[in-house]
Amino acid sequence: MGCKMGKIDQGIRLLAAITIGILYFTGFLIGAYAEPLLFLAFYLGFTAFRRCCPLYNLLGRRNCSVGVDESEKVVETSMYEPKDKI
Repeated sequence: MGCKMGKIDQGIRLLAAITIGILYFTGFLIGAYAEPLLFLAFYLGFTAFRRCCPLYNLLGRRNCSVGVDESEKVVETSMYEPKDKI
């Protein structure tokens, strides 16, 4: 299970996606790099709304504020004994 991205990372991705999208649709981005940058903007926007980046799992990077303890844990269970009914 992957870790959700932090709010700062999400904000940067949204800002970059919106900026690239505006530059593309106003005609400032033209040429061979225009479509790949538009694809990058779509990817950044999609991962920002999804709050998870698939590349983080491939690279082994975590970017959330909650610490994750990946040590193996043993859970002991016992029979639940309800209290006597009053």
